[in-house]
Amino acid sequence: NTLQVIKIMLRSKLGDKADTILDIWIEGLKKIQDGEFSEDDAVDQFVRYIRLGCAQKGIELSEDDVDKVHFLVLSTLEKFINKRPKGY
Repeated sequence: NTLQVIKIMLRSKLGDKADTILDIWIEGLKKIQDGEFSEDDAVDQFVRYIRLGCAQKGIELSEDDVDKVHFLVLSTLEKFINKRPKGY
C-alpha cells in the first residue's frame, strides 16, 4: 500500500521521471532489508541512492525534484525500516 502511495505521489510531483525513480526506490528498499543503510542517516543515504540511480539512468533531477523526493522518503521510509528483521 505504501508503494502505491509513493507511486501516485511521484507521478503527481515528477511526471515522466516517476516510473524510473520508483524502480530505483524499490532497489533501495531491498538494500534496506539487507541492512545496507543505517537507521541514523537512512533518509539522506536513501535520497543519495535515488539521485545516483537517476544519474546512472540519465534522469536529471532538479533541486526541486530532490526536495520532493526527500519529503516522500522522509514521510515513508520509516515504515520500511521498521519492517526489517530483528538484529539490523
